[in-house]
Amino acid sequence: MNTEHAIVVDSDCAGVEHLRHLLSSLSPAITIHAGCLTFEEAKSMCLKFQPQLVFLNPHAAHGFDLLTFLPSTSSLICVTEDDRFALRAFDAGAVDYLLKPLHPERLSLALSRHAARKALSRVDPDFRVSVKSTTGSHIFTPSRISHILAQDHQTHVFLVEGTKITCHRSMQEWTRALAGHGFQRLDRTLIVNPSQIDRMDRHSRNEAMLSFSNGAECLKIGRVAMQRLRELSLFSHAA
Repeated sequence: MNTEHAIVVDSDCAGVEHLRHLLSSLSPAITIHAGCLTFEEAKSMCLKFQPQLVFLNPHAAHGFDLLTFLPSTSSLICVTEDDRFALRAFDAGAVDYLLKPLHPERLSLALSRHAARKALSRVDPDFRVSVKSTTGSHIFTPSRISHILAQDHQTHVFLVEGTKITCHRSMQEWTRALAGHGFQRLDRTLIVNPSQIDRMDRHSRNEAMLSFSNGAECLKIGRVAMQRLRELSLFSHAA
């Protein structure tokens, strides 16, 4: 039986113990690491255990700010006292939203949704992207991609080492090819690898500059892409 790591981010100790009790019956393979009462404690747990499953009370530990530190393959289940955060939760990719007090049947359904998401996210670790460009053929792992930009009926693939590859593959084709590898399409012209984003500098309500860790040229993004980054809980407090 494969063990799954999970963290519970909630200051309600009684609620945490109730959740632990239910999980021990419904899914003994899940190992709970609880007691995440502060943002720093919760962040430390995320970085240490790289949990497959996170139970989050949005009231606790700065709520959705924590998602920045989770692996892209983690499943988020919100567990809280009210429904005010439901829209934000599902925008952030939550697999379910549970209201207290928890009931076994409802938690079981949430775990089934987590299992379905996990099955979809399994990818071949040996997968390589093959591209025919204007300069020849290129083969590389998805993790080497910083971002992809559509322009003038072409797409430009920017690799982390600074190489730019131009090809005629559409954004729809790129979206399908990179499914399950953590990439996010911010708008009709831009796909990004979130792990390669360094910062977002907001210039106005409708414009910001996106910087990448590899030192690639900054990109100007609009309101749609800015909103998508906020939904992903990235740079929600950008100036």
